[in-house]
Amino acid sequence: MRSLASRSAFVALIALPALAAAQIVQGRIIESTAGTPVAGAVISLVDSAGASLARTVSGADGRYRLNAAGATWAVRAIHIGFRPLAQSIRRPVSGATTTVDLSLARLPALLESVNVLDQPRCPAAGDGAATFALWEQARAALLATVVAREANPATVRMVSYDRLLSSTDGRIQRQTVSESTFVASQPVVSRRNANEYETLGYRDTTAERGTDRFYAPDADVLLDPAFARGHCLSLHPSDAAHAGEIGLQFSPVAGADSIVDVAGVIWIGEALRSLRSVEFRFASGRRVALGPDSTSGGGLWYHEMPNGLVLPTRWDLHVRLAVRQGLRLRNGVLVARTAEDVGVHDAGGELAEARWSDGVQWESDLPRVHGHVIAGKSEAPVANALVSMRGTPLRTTSDSSGAFSFPSVVPGPYALEAVDLSLSEFSLTLFSSEEILVDRARPDTATLVLPSRAHLVDSICAESRNANVGVPMGSSLLVGHVSLASGEPAVNASGRARWSRSSNAEDVIRLGGRSDSTGTFEICGMPGDVPVSLSATNDSLMSGSRTVTMRGAGDVTRIDLRLGRFDAAVLPAFRRRSIHVEDDASSTPIVDAEVIDATENRLIGRTSETGALNLATLPEGGTLLRVRKPGYELRALMVNVSPNDSTPIELKLRTVTQLAAVKVTATAISKRALMSGFEDRAKMHIGHFLRPADFDKRSNEQLYNVLRNIGVKTYITNTTHEVILLGGHGSGGCPTTIYIDGVLYYSGVLHVAPPDAQRLPTWDYSAAEFYNDSAELPAQFSGTDTGCGVLLLWTKT
Repeated sequence: MRSLASRSAFVALIALPALAAAQIVQGRIIESTAGTPVAGAVISLVDSAGASLARTVSGADGRYRLNAAGATWAVRAIHIGFRPLAQSIRRPVSGATTTVDLSLARLPALLESVNVLDQPRCPAAGDGAATFALWEQARAALLATVVAREANPATVRMVSYDRLLSSTDGRIQRQTVSESTFVASQPVVSRRNANEYETLGYRDTTAERGTDRFYAPDADVLLDPAFARGHCLSLHPSDAAHAGEIGLQFSPVAGADSIVDVAGVIWIGEALRSLRSVEFRFASGRRVALGPDSTSGGGLWYHEMPNGLVLPTRWDLHVRLAVRQGLRLRNGVLVARTAEDVGVHDAGGELAEARWSDGVQWESDLPRVHGHVIAGKSEAPVANALVSMRGTPLRTTSDSSGAFSFPSVVPGPYALEAVDLSLSEFSLTLFSSEEILVDRARPDTATLVLPSRAHLVDSICAESRNANVGVPMGSSLLVGHVSLASGEPAVNASGRARWSRSSNAEDVIRLGGRSDSTGTFEICGMPGDVPVSLSATNDSLMSGSRTVTMRGAGDVTRIDLRLGRFDAAVLPAFRRRSIHVEDDASSTPIVDAEVIDATENRLIGRTSETGALNLATLPEGGTLLRVRKPGYELRALMVNVSPNDSTPIELKLRTVTQLAAVKVTATAISKRALMSGFEDRAKMHIGHFLRPADFDKRSNEQLYNVLRNIGVKTYITNTTHEVILLGGHGSGGCPTTIYIDGVLYYSGVLHVAPPDAQRLPTWDYSAAEFYNDSAELPAQFSGTDTGCGVLLLWTKT
C-alpha cells in the first residue's frame, strides 16, 4: 500500500561569484518617451557570437555597472513590456570606463508579430504569433528574476509551512510552520533542472518507502529550451481571479504519457508591465495515476520590489493523498486496485521581508496576530506570560499590559497558547489556549484568559480537602523543598506545617506532605495572614523550623529546608527532648524498645543502652506514640511537643508472663477489652460490635472491609489512595475518632490528618465497637467526640 505525499522542493540559492575583468561598462536605462529610469532591466555584455559575457539588472535609478571580460561586442537590454535593445560598442581600453546609456521603447498592449517557434508536436493555432510574442515577454521577466539573484542578492526572511488539509472542507488537520533567514534574491528554486523534468517528470517514486515526491518548476526551468520543447503554448483568457492580466497557457506535448508533467498558466500584468504568477497543476497520460482527481499542483506569485527587482513572494505545492487498497478478493474474483482519498498535503511559504545592502527594504502584507492575556474573572492583565502558536516556532511574552503580537503570520487556523511563567519555580503552570483563524484581509485578535491563582490552588488542593474532612483549611499553597547537608534532594522526607487557628496556643492545625524524587512536597490549605511553622524530618534527620505568613487566597510560597542531625547544637532545647523507657519492676533501662509514631505509622527508632531515644523528629502538637518490646506489654501514650516543654518523658513497661504453648481454637477477647466493659456494653446492645470470631473468619481481609459490617464508612483519596474511616450522619460523613486499647489514636480535635486504614492490619485486633450516635457513646470516650462517630479497637495482646 502506497500513499502519495508532497515535499517542499524549494531551497536557498547561493550567489554566483562576480566575473573578474579589467574594464568597466556602465550606464543608465531610461524609457524612450518619458525619460524615466527603467528598473529591473537585464543588461548583458555579449560577444560577436551573441554569447553573454557578463550580466546584471538595473537599479531603481536605472543605472547599471558591469566588468567587461573578453572581446565585448555589444550591450543588450531586456525588460518585460519593452522592445529588446542592443548597442554595439568599441572594445574598451584596459582600465578605462565606458558609458553606454540606453533608451527602451515600450511595447503596445497588442503584441507585435514575431517569428513563431517551431513546435511540430503541438496543434496548429491561429494566435501563434501573439502567443510567442507573449512567451518572449514572459521569458524576459523570468530572466530578470534569475539575474537578480546573481547581481544583487538580498537578505530575506521566509515563513514556510507544511500541513494536511481535509479533503472535504479544506480545514487544516495538521500544520507545522518554520522561519528562516538567508541571503538570496530568489528565495525558492526547483530541485531538478529542465532536462531532468523532460525525461523523469515532476514525480519521484524513488523517495522514502510509501511516499512519492512531487516537484515544482521555477524561473530557471521555465526559461530552459527543454521546457518550451516539451510543452505547447497558447493564449489564455483572463478570469475573475486575474482581471487585467494576460495568460500564457502551457501544457505537455502529445505522447508524453509515461511521466508526471505540469500544465498551467503564466500570468502577465496589464500592459505587459510585470510578471504576476505561474500557476500549474500536475498532468499525466493514461498510465500515470495521480490520485482521486487532477487538482494537485501549485504556483509561484511574484512582486516587484522598490528597487525594480521582481521576486517570488509566495509559493505553494499541494497534492491529493490517496491510500492504495491493492487487489482484493470479492466473491472469489480479484478486484482491481482502489484508492481512498484521505486529504491534501500542502507545502509552501511566503517571503516576509527582504533587505539589500544599499538600504532598500520590503515587507510583506502577511497578517499580524495580536491580543491580550488576562487573569480569570478579574480580567487583570498578565505580564510576562509566554504566548506561542502551536506547531510554529513563534514565541513571545506579554508586556505589562498583557498585550502580545505576532507579525508575518501565514494565513490559516492556529491554536494560541499562553502559560504564566511566574509559577515555573514551583513546577506549576497556568495554561490557556484558543483557536483562531488568520485571514490575509482580516487580522485576528485574541484574548487568552488564564485561570486565577486561586482557581489553580483550589484545583490542586481539592483532594487534600476531601482527605482532611473536618479540618479547617485556607486557600493557599505551600511548596517545600528539602535537601540534605550535601545539597542533594531529600527523598520521602516528611514536611509538616503547623499553625494556631485561635488565640489559644493549644488550638492548632497540623498538615503534612511527603517529598518526591526532587525533594519537593506540597501542603494545601494554608491560611492567610497567619504565621505558619514549617519543618521537615527524614528518619533521624530533621530541619530547623521556618515561619512563613501566606498572603491570602491563591498565594503560592516556596520554603527551602535543610536536614541535619537531631543532636545539632543549633536545635532548640525542646527539640532535644527524649523518652526514657525502664523496666517497671527493676527500674533498669530497656534497650531496643521500638518507639512508633502511631499518627503516621512510622518507626521513630529504638532505645539506646541507657533506654533513651531522642524525639526531635516529632512534629509540634499532639502525637500518639506506641512503645513495644518483646516480653513487655504494649504501651500507648500521647505526647505534646511544644517549645515550652523540654522535660524528658519517663515510661515504665511491665513484663508479660510467658505461658506454655497451646493450640488456639479461637481468639479470645483481650484483657483490656474485658476490663473496659466491652462485654457489658455488647450485652446491652448499645453501639455495634465485632467479636473475635468475626475477626477470625475474615482475617485475610482489610480491616476497613470488616468494619463496614458495623456501619463504618470509607473514603478513598484520588492521589494517595489512602482509605479514611468515616462516621457521622448524612451521605458524606467525616473522619471518625479512633481509640486503640482505650488510648486515643485519632480525633479531629488533634488537628492532624486522618490515618490511613490500610495501616491497621486485621490480625492485630480481636474486637471492635462503633458508636455513630453521641447519645450511645460511653462517658469515658465522649471527651474527644466530634460528631463523626467513635471507633474502639481492641488488640489481641
